[in-house]
Amino acid sequence: MDHHQGRRILFELYRAAIDAVNGKTIVENYLQQNPLSGNIYIVAIGKAATAMMQGALQEISTHDGCTLTGALLITKEGHSPQKPLLSNSHYNSSHDSFIEVIESAHPIPDQRSLEAGKSLIEALQNMPNSSHLLLLVSGGASSLVEVLSDTVSLRELQQLNQWLLASAQPINEMNKFRRQISLIKQGGLLHFINAKQTTALYISDVAGNSPKVIGSGLLSKVQDGKIDLQQYRSSPQEQNDTVDPKASLIEQSNQSQDSNLECSENIHTAANQTLKHIPETIFKILDKGQKALYQSNRDDNTNTNGSDACTVRHKVLASLAHALLAASELTVKKGLVLNYIPDLYGEFKSSAKTIAARLKTMSPGVLIAGGEVTVELPESPGQGGRCQSLALAMAIEIAGDNNITFMAIGTDGTDGPGNDAGAMVDGETCDRGLIQGLQAIDYLTRADAGTFLEATGDLISTGPTGTNVMDLYIAIKF
Repeated sequence: MDHHQGRRILFELYRAAIDAVNGKTIVENYLQQNPLSGNIYIVAIGKAATAMMQGALQEISTHDGCTLTGALLITKEGHSPQKPLLSNSHYNSSHDSFIEVIESAHPIPDQRSLEAGKSLIEALQNMPNSSHLLLLVSGGASSLVEVLSDTVSLRELQQLNQWLLASAQPINEMNKFRRQISLIKQGGLLHFINAKQTTALYISDVAGNSPKVIGSGLLSKVQDGKIDLQQYRSSPQEQNDTVDPKASLIEQSNQSQDSNLECSENIHTAANQTLKHIPETIFKILDKGQKALYQSNRDDNTNTNGSDACTVRHKVLASLAHALLAASELTVKKGLVLNYIPDLYGEFKSSAKTIAARLKTMSPGVLIAGGEVTVELPESPGQGGRCQSLALAMAIEIAGDNNITFMAIGTDGTDGPGNDAGAMVDGETCDRGLIQGLQAIDYLTRADAGTFLEATGDLISTGPTGTNVMDLYIAIKF
């Protein structure tokens, strides 16, 4: 086996993993086994919203017991449908006219996020009372759609999210704070639904795969969700601190607990930190948002239909564990030795050392892992996200080992700013850079892995994949 064959095998394993958690397939399969009936209104939110909507429409449009009354799709810019969503002859082409598609912002919300939130509320309030709401949620929903009280501005929402992304906290902790200022998170969306029954289907990108955390729990009430902000209040000296949006960018999660894989039971925090203090600027945003939110709940001003009027069934259809399992099964099917690291959520350079140490001591075969590593950014970072940084760190670790090829790739098809999904490196990657006068360690230090890997021809571009279950780290030793 050579590098060319090794790379081909890694791509095959990646494709198997992505296919196992494809939004269209899993939603269509679920609805075939659990058919809905009557008037159906569909809402899809997230980076996998287009694929999930396609799966729902494919099944509903061919089911005689269903009538589609409307649909709303909210997704990241560049992830919207590239062709008509409805092509089945059961429906005529005019039905696409009442499937509203909105492109919004991620990871920092902007005006489009608020407009998407307004469209969402209007759709839910105006749907026929007899409708069965089918809600399809995937990663990215927390930023893509938002509804705020009048006391919190868009700028303040952006400040909060920039601080959260820089705070080195797991996504569960981040969403806890996001919920304090939102009228639709932590079950708030229930207040706006003019339907008696709702089925909520999820693709998970969070630790523990809980519907209370995915998308910040749009339809899941959280007991004691109100945070005691005083315990986080900064000291007078810390109140002068400014919000730095260019620190660690972290979204944390772990594998599904119902997987057949032997997974770690621990949910790791990327920086192993506990949030102790909130800058005063952020404290004030949270404080006034929280007061408005809980006063609204007491007064019941936003409860148009009453959350008790809507029965909700939750089902998580896909997670990282399903993707890892599919790649593992194909590895075994190919007759290759399977090695497995349960989860990787730590600092990217230490994670690279962990992977490299395992690769150097194991027998020839495949090593499979997943998660989301942490990258601490300098003042002016360059090109590339966490997968590209991990890949370049791995290239340094395996430099000169010509029997190892490693891939780090985002399952949603994006890795940081830009259009690349990740990278695939080998023992000659650093040498390919040296030929062009590039030192890998310099680019790694500057958080500019993408520029180096572009020069060495190691970047991977996939486009939107129709899913989002964190990152995959797969290596082959031959």
